[in-house]
Amino acid sequence: METFSKRKPSDEMFDEELSIKRWISNAVGDDGIVGTVDAKLLSTEDRFYNEKLSCLSSLMKLALNCCEHNPEDRLGMSDVLAELKKIQLQFLAYGKPK
Repeated sequence: METFSKRKPSDEMFDEELSIKRWISNAVGDDGIVGTVDAKLLSTEDRFYNEKLSCLSSLMKLALNCCEHNPEDRLGMSDVLAELKKIQLQFLAYGKPK
């Protein structure tokens, strides 16, 4: 989440009530992930804006799952890897002619 948002958990915007996890979670739930993603990674000027947004949203959802408080609620590493590969294939497919 830090990599894609360019925010650290120690950022001054976060406090006892708002953590980076809650901030991202609120954005994903409201379909407002755009406001959390580093502007250098996503711009409305991007050729594949919607596609990139979809991939970034999937990555953030996966990251949130990896941060679940209860370890039993988290995906296993093999499942995480499978999800990452699926997101990668989805992203790479956007530039290919159909």
